[in-house]
Amino acid sequence: MAKLLDKLKQNVLIGIDSVSIKSSTLLEVNKLKKYIAILEEEKENCIENLGDSVYNMYSSNKLNTDVIMNKCADIEEIDEKIKNKRKEIENILKEQEEMLSTIHNKKQDYDYDNIDENMKYTRNDDIDKTLHLNKDEGREKYDKR
Repeated sequence: MAKLLDKLKQNVLIGIDSVSIKSSTLLEVNKLKKYIAILEEEKENCIENLGDSVYNMYSSNKLNTDVIMNKCADIEEIDEKIKNKRKEIENILKEQEEMLSTIHNKKQDYDYDNIDENMKYTRNDDIDKTLHLNKDEGREKYDKR
């Protein structure tokens, strides 16, 4: 009985750990996704601003490549930030999988290492006896016909 309670306790603790890991990962990933959305909006504004600037320069016949290059560099910088945040999300998800795998491996270790060998064989013997009895009962019923 104590082993059953220990196993139940272990399973509950593993479940709590799993939920904790998944929820903290979800929070981190959602924060990063929100930040990425802000960066993408900022990038769209920069691109729109670049287009307006280029058109205005073209209209006035005063094309300034330094201004264009600076605005393009700003857009590239935002792209790099977005790329880094997406990489952070990938790393967080990999880390989550590793932590969950570790927890589930501990569960398997616990389940197999702490089983009472006598209990395992007794259970198998009981199953065999039940199957044997059922087979004999069926034969007796068949013979009585």
